[in-house]
Amino acid sequence: AEEPMEAGEGRIISVSVANGDTAKEVGQMLQDKGLIRDAGLFRIQELLSENHGKIQPGIYDLSTAMTAQEMLAVIAVEPETEEEEE
Repeated sequence: AEEPMEAGEGRIISVSVANGDTAKEVGQMLQDKGLIRDAGLFRIQELLSENHGKIQPGIYDLSTAMTAQEMLAVIAVEPETEEEEE
């Protein structure tokens, strides 16, 4: 389990995931922005996680205090399509 880049609250960094970006490409972007230490490890974590193949395009605010698994959980969330019930 990889430790977060910073303890405490960390810094918020916005990232943009394009449609069709692979786990390898996303991992490299997160490493380049200082959110994770190792893009290769991120790719392996994505491969073995319940979020494998579920990375969604969008703009996300991620924190340097988040683990790679927590970041993956944020960027792999399916957009909500259900209408709110009253």
